[in-house]
Amino acid sequence: MIKKNAFTLTEILIAISIISMIAGVVASQIGKIDADSIKESFRNDYSHLVSTVTEMYNDETLYPRIETSSTNAYGQTIYKGFCNMYSSGTMAQPYSNFVKNFVAKTDYYNKNNLDSNISTMIAKNNSFWTFYGSMFDYSASYCEKSTFYNDAYMRVLIDVNGPNKAPNCPYEYTGTGNNVNISDSGSNCPKPDIFKFLIYSDSTIKFDESTIYNNKNMYNYLDDNNYIKMK
Repeated sequence: MIKKNAFTLTEILIAISIISMIAGVVASQIGKIDADSIKESFRNDYSHLVSTVTEMYNDETLYPRIETSSTNAYGQTIYKGFCNMYSSGTMAQPYSNFVKNFVAKTDYYNKNNLDSNISTMIAKNNSFWTFYGSMFDYSASYCEKSTFYNDAYMRVLIDVNGPNKAPNCPYEYTGTGNNVNISDSGSNCPKPDIFKFLIYSDSTIKFDESTIYNNKNMYNYLDDNNYIKMK
C-alpha cells in the first residue's frame, strides 16, 4: 500500500499564521514607504518653492526695486516685490507674470493656461502644482491700493505625489487648466498629500492654517510629523 503524504490541520494553521504575519509586515513596510515618499516629495517641493520665490524676488530684471513713492501712468502708487511688474510705464498683471516666471525656473512636463486665473503645472517629480489668485490677482489694481499691499497674496496648492495617486486630500480639485475647481474637502485628512501655501507680494510664504491635517492645522502637522522643523 502506498502511503499518501498530507498536511495536518495544525500544520496548515501554522502555515496560515506565518503567511499572515509576513503579509502584515510587508503591508506595514509598504505603508511606511508610501509615507516616507510623500514626506520626501514634500521636502523637495517646499524647498523648490522657497528657493524659487526668493530667487525671483531678488532678481531685479524680473522685479526692479521701484520706490513706493513712484506712481504708474494712472498716478497710483507702485510697490516693491511681486507687485512691481513694471512695464512701459504701467503695471502688468502680477498673477500671470509671477506664474510664468516661476514655471520658467522649474523642470516640468506640462503646464496649462498660464494667462488664466488658474494655472497648473506637473513638475518633473510628478508633483502637481495649482496656482490660483486672491488679492495678488488677475490685474494690477489690487497691488496698487496701499490698503491691500501688506495682505496681497496668491495661493499655490501642491499635490506632492500627483493628482492620480491616493490619498488626494485634504483638498479636492476637478478639471484642468482654466476649468480647475478647488475646494476644501470639508473633512479631516489622516494622511495628507496636498498642501496649500500663501505667497505674499513681499516673498513671504505662509502655511495654510485653516484646513485640518490629521486633527491638526498644517503648521503643527508638519512639525509633529518631522516633515520640516517649524518651531
